[in-house]
Amino acid sequence: MESRCVIGILNMISSKLDEAVKKKIIKENLPILKNHIPLFYILTEDKTPMLFNEIATKWNISKSSLSDIVKKYENLGLIKKHTCNKDKRSYYISLTDESIKIKKVLYQIEDKILEKLMRNFNENDKALFNNFLDKALSNTSKIE
Repeated sequence: MESRCVIGILNMISSKLDEAVKKKIIKENLPILKNHIPLFYILTEDKTPMLFNEIATKWNISKSSLSDIVKKYENLGLIKKHTCNKDKRSYYISLTDESIKIKKVLYQIEDKILEKLMRNFNENDKALFNNFLDKALSNTSKIE
């Protein structure tokens, strides 16, 4: 692989993974959008409520966008809003039983896709690959 092709290859891998996840979400008849998966990954399975602002920061999403997304999934019964006693302008969000089931299906989807992605990797290759990805992701904060 020529070094000039790395970004293109990363884009192709990303596109193929995105498409695979979208297809699996449709196949599993999940009532969520692929772009909203991070919300379900950020919120914990033990239903511990998280502050709305904390989620927006972790996800790196605008508060107005997050508000629309939360409203959508609250209406579907997948997200529960809790009032904040300290600050009436803020609120907490947690998963519901139904969304915890969905999160587990998302983990299964991810596992199957990663299994196919790393089909020819031995255990050492997998560890190195994950280590390199972690380093590359960490280094993205230094890119201007």
